[in-house]
Amino acid sequence: MSEKRPSLSIETLLSVQSSEVMCPNQTRCPGSSTCCKVEDGQYGCCPFAEAVCCGDGTHCCPKGHQCNLTEKVCEKEEQNDVVPMERKFPSTPSP
Repeated sequence: MSEKRPSLSIETLLSVQSSEVMCPNQTRCPGSSTCCKVEDGQYGCCPFAEAVCCGDGTHCCPKGHQCNLTEKVCEKEEQNDVVPMERKFPSTPSP
């Protein structure tokens, strides 16, 4: 008879939990992302670490960039670095 083992070890669960960001409303985002307010005042996740949350409640930019909401791009002033804005994605409720 084979021994039953959990599909995820305690160590795995702890490492997954520690790689998450807790948002102010107690929802979570992946560790490589940033919590940003969304249009309804709740929090969503931006796919960049230390991101800049744009004022439209929908988009975000990488660290060091500014949101250009008119052009829907992220700009870095000192360099002519322009990248597209990213859309925020939903955060997950805490258990």
